[in-house]
Amino acid sequence: MMTTYDVITPIGSEGFTADDWLTGPVSPCAIPDFLHYGLLPPERADYVSSLFYHEFIRLNGNRCGSSSIVVVVVEVVVVVVVVVVVVVVVVVVVVVVIVVHLVAVVVVVIVVVVARVIIVVVVVVVVVVVVVVVVVVVVVIIIVVFIVVVVIVVIELLVVVAVVVVIIIIKIIMMIIK
Repeated sequence: MMTTYDVITPIGSEGFTADDWLTGPVSPCAIPDFLHYGLLPPERADYVSSLFYHEFIRLNGNRCGSSSIVVVVVEVVVVVVVVVVVVVVVVVVVVVVIVVHLVAVVVVVIVVVVARVIIVVVVVVVVVVVVVVVVVVVVVIIIVVFIVVVVIVVIELLVVVAVVVVIIIIKIIMMIIK
């Protein structure tokens, strides 16, 4: 019994192989074209047709032009892979955009909080410095006033003592003279 390869061998010499008949663009549907172009002897057409229709139906389904199951599976796998890749890329892009936005929001919040803390610290430091300066100035003024007052009081006391001493000396002199 002849195999599909044996039947196709003469046609294979014209550039067609058994794979072209079973899985490629050349199928049993093309047998009339092969007869027309002289690529298949007419006496072998019926045998070739029945043989290849049997193989074609086994591999490709039951009608001309239908894709083989392998081709359909490969096409479905390719479509699924493309869809999965697109979905993964879209999900990754969306996740990256969301993460970047979240990071930006966190950075802005941190910057605002840090800026507020710095402003509060600066204000507190300025207020403390002003209060300390005012207290020091007031204390210095109080001390200076106190010293001035003490000096004035001491001078007045000395003046009074001096006047009393002078008066006493004058009285003593007056008593001596009398």
